[in-house]
Amino acid sequence: MSAISQINIEDWSVTPTVVKTLQPVQNSPKAIWKGTDPAVPAIGQIQTEISVIEGKANDPLRRVQLMVTVPHLEAQSSSGSSAGYVAAPKIAHIGKVKIEFILNNRATPADNWTLQQFAYNFLNNPAVLDAVKFGIRPT
Repeated sequence: MSAISQINIEDWSVTPTVVKTLQPVQNSPKAIWKGTDPAVPAIGQIQTEISVIEGKANDPLRRVQLMVTVPHLEAQSSSGSSAGYVAAPKIAHIGKVKIEFILNNRATPADNWTLQQFAYNFLNNPAVLDAVKFGIRPT
């Protein structure tokens, strides 16, 4: 089992690419990391999760569930009111992605690695990128 430690995720939506650092928040029953960007309020930090669910006695399947949550904050007025009040930041909307690997206990680590690599490559396929970014259905 790998120890829980900070993770770094590249943000390719900006140029130059920025590396986001996420710190571990908890490790049981699921591992959770939250962003540490000092320019972003706590409610706007990126969060990731990993859950590993072992199959029961009659179920030879192990499930590995991954989630990334990216909150988007409302634009704030920098001036506030005439009394100097500036409202607390609010979430405009939240983007989430959930991925679930369903792995048979008979699969080897190499089998699982192959599946993970196909999933990674699929997520980087132009058809998937267009569907996610622009809502374009493959035709």
